[in-house]
Amino acid sequence: MDINHAEPICCCADKRRYRGVAYQAWMNCNGAWIVSININIQKGQLDCFDWHSLIDKTDTACLEHENNVFSQNLQRLTGRLCAKLAMSLLNGEKPEFNVIEISQASVNRGQPLSPSGYVSISHSGDWVFAAAACKPVGIDIQQIRGFGESALMSVFSARERRVCEPQELTLIWSVKEAYLKALGRSLIPHAMYLETGRYGDKWVVDDSYSTSLKAANLKRRQQIECEFYDGYTLAVCLIKSDT
Repeated sequence: MDINHAEPICCCADKRRYRGVAYQAWMNCNGAWIVSININIQKGQLDCFDWHSLIDKTDTACLEHENNVFSQNLQRLTGRLCAKLAMSLLNGEKPEFNVIEISQASVNRGQPLSPSGYVSISHSGDWVFAAAACKPVGIDIQQIRGFGESALMSVFSARERRVCEPQELTLIWSVKEAYLKALGRSLIPHAMYLETGRYGDKWVVDDSYSTSLKAANLKRRQQIECEFYDGYTLAVCLIKSDT
């Protein structure tokens, strides 16, 4: 499929190719490189992609697999590809030379790690995203949806649960998950103790209600870049110790 048919989820994204796979890349205003791939549009290219030349044994060791890791986990592998592409834009190294590992520690289990900088991966629906930066970064893409009682009670504060619009609730979810990813923390149980709100064209997360997060961030009110796209919400958080 022609790269021009892979419409970018961000209007300022550059359309690029890597080994035949079309992807979009851009730097946000805080200096984080963001890469996205639509796995539905690019499925043909991803199915025949030479993953063995890109993903080494260290990368694949923590991927769950049944018979064939490369056929069973296309979404996860695409996340690794996005992460390597984003890190390549950050440090100038070729994507195949950037190692991305998955943490097995209890506090940040499942978080991607890189010796070259900070990286975060997210996927929802047809989209896979990654962000790379010189400071702790978190990214979250969510397909807009409604939430059941369990999710409402475990992720949203009492004030946030009064929001009725699925679009707004989904964005709040994205904001919290991006923030917690940047801190290297899981969504549960921390999300319900975070308060969110708009601040100009950005969103703010206030974690002062959570005693377990107080030591993790020097700024209690962290600004986060957010966007609505066609059926999706995207949030990117870059932790800055000097603000």
